[in-house]
Amino acid sequence: MSPHALATLASQHVWSCLLTPSRHWRHNTFGHVSSRPRDTGVTTRLVMSPHALATLASQHVRSCLLTPSRHWRHNTGQEFFHQNYYALFVSKLSGLLTILVIPSILRVLVLTKQSGEPLTAFKRYLSTLSHMLDWYEGELMHSDSRASQSLLSVHSRHCAATHKAQKAGLGPISQLDMSLTQFGFMGYGLLYPRKLGLAGNEDDFEGFIHFWRTIGHVLGIEERFNICRESVLETRILCQRLVDEVFVAGLTAPPPQFAEMARSLLDGTWAMVPFIDHDAFLHFTKQLVGLRGELPDKASATTNVIHQFVVVSGATTCRMLTFHLVSSVNTSSIVENHSHDVNSVSVMYSGVLLALQVFVHEVLLATPIISVLVRFFLNILMWFSIYMAQRLPVLAYITWGPANVR
Repeated sequence: MSPHALATLASQHVWSCLLTPSRHWRHNTFGHVSSRPRDTGVTTRLVMSPHALATLASQHVRSCLLTPSRHWRHNTGQEFFHQNYYALFVSKLSGLLTILVIPSILRVLVLTKQSGEPLTAFKRYLSTLSHMLDWYEGELMHSDSRASQSLLSVHSRHCAATHKAQKAGLGPISQLDMSLTQFGFMGYGLLYPRKLGLAGNEDDFEGFIHFWRTIGHVLGIEERFNICRESVLETRILCQRLVDEVFVAGLTAPPPQFAEMARSLLDGTWAMVPFIDHDAFLHFTKQLVGLRGELPDKASATTNVIHQFVVVSGATTCRMLTFHLVSSVNTSSIVENHSHDVNSVSVMYSGVLLALQVFVHEVLLATPIISVLVRFFLNILMWFSIYMAQRLPVLAYITWGPANVR
């Protein structure tokens, strides 16, 4: 068989595991201890206290960290991230936004009440980002390193979230949820490097995959559910199938609470990276998976303003954004005219940011020589934005007040 056929066959096996609605979705360390004798197939579950869960989690993480892992090329994956600091931040934010369309993940986030408002979302995702940076900058396989301590902390938080979800009748975090979350951190960067403007060769992507394979393994994803596979091709096939059969449908018809949670995520992230606009970034994410449509109407119910954009691609890689305005406004009302003007400016602002983001990723970051300078500048800018958000979050202080942010 050809390499592509072998990779497709391997990805189908993982896909069949992900789609199997069985009790094995419930991973042992996230809310249950399972003992399944091989000769009988009998499963025993014991609901554990949060302290016992945390203890078990720490034992699992430490055992993983002490296991030799010469096949996982962590350093290459870490170097790939630092080379594409800005573009991978964008891809991960799009990924985290996308997994909100998964009802089971969304229900747990709503239950924890840590992402439902811009302020809480800012705190939660700044914490998530800080942990991720610890992984990229630390020694994953050293049990006393900052990176391993971060992994232990995240694993314990997952256990606490599972315990809370279980008490609320939602059940523990499943292997499916963990696999889809894993996609959120690495899937788009692997699938759409040209759209995102990533720089790297096949070895870089292999290291990137193995880095997240390690993270998934340490955090409790079983091998058969780990979407980061041995080869780049197999992983891409599996991730593309997740996009085609799960995420496109979710982004097309998201669950009821998606809009609120997505806005909280992006508005909270704005306090870290102020050039993010909710509507522009949501549409940019949809464009990644091939969806096209309209920028949302921000006007009141009495004002019908539709800004539809069409992306026209010519012989070059440049993208031209054309906006069509159709408005029906009661001109007899000064208030409605003012509402129309404000709405037009707001939608046009989102449209300009969307066009700029597409231009930066697909043109500037894809043009030889220029891309080196632009990438360096954007990496430094993103690093500085995150550095300030961690140490002196001025925008967060202005928006919510220092007392609320601390």
